[in-house]
Amino acid sequence: YLLKGLQKVQQQSTIIADVRGKGLLIGIELQPFTKASELISVAAKNGLLLYQAVSGQAGKEDSALLVAPPMTTTYSELDELLSIFVKSVEEMMQKGGHGIA
Repeated sequence: YLLKGLQKVQQQSTIIADVRGKGLLIGIELQPFTKASELISVAAKNGLLLYQAVSGQAGKEDSALLVAPPMTTTYSELDELLSIFVKSVEEMMQKGGHGIA
């Protein structure tokens, strides 16, 4: 459910290169022009905790992050997570010209 939701966001976004994972542990790889730390900061201001990945396919380039909600998360809470994530990506678009197409 969460993976499919994030993959839908990826299809509409110019900043997300790849979404992969299993269950509630999802990795998101960003395009080279987008800093994961910046998206993490924007999401935190919006109430969503994301985690910095040590490295992505490009190595240690600040290009990957993790979404890892608790195992007890409800579908309603996942919907809220997705909504906040979309809002955060849209804010990145407004700041830098990239985000949701």
